[in-house]
Amino acid sequence: MNVQIAVHPADIPPAQVPGSQWKELEPQIQIDPDETTVLQVNESNDQKTNGPIRRVMFNHRGCPVSRSDHDCTLTSIRAKGTLTLYHPNLRNSQRCIIISTLLGHKRISQRQPKAQDKRYCY
Repeated sequence: MNVQIAVHPADIPPAQVPGSQWKELEPQIQIDPDETTVLQVNESNDQKTNGPIRRVMFNHRGCPVSRSDHDCTLTSIRAKGTLTLYHPNLRNSQRCIIISTLLGHKRISQRQPKAQDKRYCY
């Protein structure tokens, strides 16, 4: 299955997002599970450690949150994280999106030559 992304209101579970809102990334691009830490959810938007969907959610103030009713200061540290993508046929092709603060700051990086906390995308 190809990696897909959708931007939608937090109160709509992924299973109810219209198919036209999901955009596929290039074929063969995959999520690196060893380098990805953003929340996993199921189709109903429930947090599950083996959920098939990775989710980054922001509240109305632009803060990353783990639940849509959370305020910027009352959310879990799990709202932060990294989403790392790669192409299996391209060496060192990892690219990552890092949600790094509780103020909604995000940055983009790529595979680094040295690991930091056992991860190469930082």
